[in-house]
Amino acid sequence: MSMDYYFYLRDTRGFSSQSFEAFCASVGYSVRLHPNANLVTDKGFLPACLTDERFTMDGNDRFLTGIDWFFAPHQPELEEKKPSGLRALFRRKAESPVQKQIRNSTVEMSAGCHFIDAFELLIAHLLGAYLIKSCGAVMYDPQSGMYYTDAAAVQETLNGLVKAMLASKEKGTLRVHPFEEWKS
Repeated sequence: MSMDYYFYLRDTRGFSSQSFEAFCASVGYSVRLHPNANLVTDKGFLPACLTDERFTMDGNDRFLTGIDWFFAPHQPELEEKKPSGLRALFRRKAESPVQKQIRNSTVEMSAGCHFIDAFELLIAHLLGAYLIKSCGAVMYDPQSGMYYTDAAAVQETLNGLVKAMLASKEKGTLRVHPFEEWKS
């Protein structure tokens, strides 16, 4: 089972691994992506090191985590042939502002979380908040059906995740991988 998150952007200017790490630091998280990682060109597993004293286990506060990262040009859904006459009046669907924004996106990115460790969801939500704030992205969570256009709303969800992870740590059920070193 996995949880996937989708991000829709008009462009990727100003978007980089370094600016993502700086954003994380600005909201209280120490995240380092693999030194060779490039969020704009790399696809596949994106490794990250999270350092957080709240999760210290066995004297270790550095953890290896990551997400499956993919992106492609955004292909808007093709519109169905529009009915005419009276059928058109009753079948017309109003397009929400979020749907309009997604329709005008040029890039679609996704973060896949496979529950290998507890921090994958945290990294995916940090990416969502970062992309919304720095690139005006829309984040879609298909598990809940929610669209996010406000980084603060994503961070609120992130705070709930952290609370649940801390409770899991107290129970001794938090799944983590200690960070040792980057391997090529």
